[in-house]
Amino acid sequence: MRTRDFLSLGFSLTIVCSLGMPSAYAGVKDMFYQQLNNPSQQINTGMSYWIELRRGATIKRVDNRTTFKSGDRIRFHVTSNIDGHAHCVMLQGSSGKQAVLFPVPVKDPSNSVTRGKAAIIPSTTFLVFDNKKGTEHIRLAVSRNNIDTNALLQPVLDMTQAMATITPNAAVDATQGKPQLLVAFGGGSSPPNPLPQAAKPPASDPPALSMDEAIPSENYSKDLYREDSAPPRKKPFRPHTAHVVPHKPTSHHTAHVPQHSGHHPPSGGGVQPTPETIIVNTNTAEDLYVDITLEHS
Repeated sequence: MRTRDFLSLGFSLTIVCSLGMPSAYAGVKDMFYQQLNNPSQQINTGMSYWIELRRGATIKRVDNRTTFKSGDRIRFHVTSNIDGHAHCVMLQGSSGKQAVLFPVPVKDPSNSVTRGKAAIIPSTTFLVFDNKKGTEHIRLAVSRNNIDTNALLQPVLDMTQAMATITPNAAVDATQGKPQLLVAFGGGSSPPNPLPQAAKPPASDPPALSMDEAIPSENYSKDLYREDSAPPRKKPFRPHTAHVVPHKPTSHHTAHVPQHSGHHPPSGGGVQPTPETIIVNTNTAEDLYVDITLEHS
């Protein structure tokens, strides 16, 4: 009786979540924190995420309801409620190609995630929208044990696990009728929130790794691709002129993104709505898979 009641509650929450009601968001968030605050128990597997968008000099915190443009640079900020591993693939790009976006050997030191602490995906670079407009299908996953990320490239029909589907269309059931999945969207229809000053990345971009180690660029042609996999830019030839430059001491400042401990839900009083999306899978025998549609125009 208990199990049946619990599943009924989950199914009810799922229906309400699709309507975007604040109470549903709070309910799913509570379930997310229930696992986060009880790491010794296997209650559910959950993730919350938002997208960092860099468009020229503008930096915003958005979700996939944003319409992206060529040249936009993004990365995902993912928080898991378990200790485990994160994965990200391009399931299908606007040109029909697939690629592993995270982790990439040599480039990403680790894909481990610590419960309650935000992980940036990719960790060392950005994903960039090329000139070909269309739809990009991204798959995120959180697993308790590390898995072969390439396995995430297989079609949905071949996967036995439940899959959350996040699209810009609010009419699409994000749970795909799976009662073990609970999905809630934050921010409602509010415009994207600018990143707070403390959370802005350093003025300089993350260092790109050696191009000798880059993934072949043809895998990312005309698609969303990792910035560190793009062909190297040729520097224009300039004749060398010897000159002496007076030495000036330089100061280096690095902005640190504050790590949220995640052990207690933040108070909702007076807090601006954020585009954070929360997904919970109450079946702990399954890893958490999320398909995200990004529109590029």
